[in-house]
Amino acid sequence: MREKQFYQLEQTDHKAILTIYGTIYRSENDDRHQLADKIMLLPNVPVDVYINSRGGSVAEGLNIYNALLRHPAKVTTYNDGFACSAASVVFLAGEERIMSHASLLMIHNAWTFAAGNAKELRKQADDLDTITEPSMNAYMSRVKIEREELARMMDEETWIKPEQAVEWGFATGVDDGKDEGDVSQSVKELIFRQLTEPQTVKVAELIEATVDVSVKHSMKEYLEAASDLTARIEAISRGLKALTPGFEALGADFKAAKEVEEEQKRTFLQQLRASLPGKENENA
Repeated sequence: MREKQFYQLEQTDHKAILTIYGTIYRSENDDRHQLADKIMLLPNVPVDVYINSRGGSVAEGLNIYNALLRHPAKVTTYNDGFACSAASVVFLAGEERIMSHASLLMIHNAWTFAAGNAKELRKQADDLDTITEPSMNAYMSRVKIEREELARMMDEETWIKPEQAVEWGFATGVDDGKDEGDVSQSVKELIFRQLTEPQTVKVAELIEATVDVSVKHSMKEYLEAASDLTARIEAISRGLKALTPGFEALGADFKAAKEVEEEQKRTFLQQLRASLPGKENENA
């Protein structure tokens, strides 16, 4: 049975977009091309990471987290719903970490299913404490609370609201969903306007809403040049249209002149025939 992929990674020359929606796991089908491997192959472009996940494999979550930390360009993470357990660690990889106003973080200690005798179970518990440490270190690299307080929160499996996430340092900001500069919302509004009022939508608006800042300026220059060329073509068209009546009058004069010329030719030929000797006898 084919595995359902929990992520989607897309890239352009100017940005990469990583979406993590679902349970984080390590693929058993192709060990050479895990998500972390693909992140490390990205060019030096900013990465936006969108997360809605209840967590999953601690090892794979840490692998993704570290790959994002090593990325040379800016990484921004967005919590689109839940960022729980291993997914909350991935969220902490962002230089900017944005919580949706309708989202939650959840942090807790590593856990597992176990079976065995008392000695084996005690070792398993000790191992879980050790496995929890890297996640705690990832949190501590960002948060503004003491390690003892963080440990207490993880012991109690704590759900964190957007405002609390910012206050405690898990997040750097909250998206209230009303940002006029939001790309996806701007595009939706423009498409709706185009369907209902097509004459009001300008190409420049679409560029402003969708194109990366680094290329907006040059594209606007192209638009301005195209607009100037269009204006010139329209001016020439108007000039030719204005000349049309003159061309039509000139054509009429030419036609009249041709008719006069033909009439003069006919008259001349008639006079010429009448003056030739023996013309009268031939006519008789």
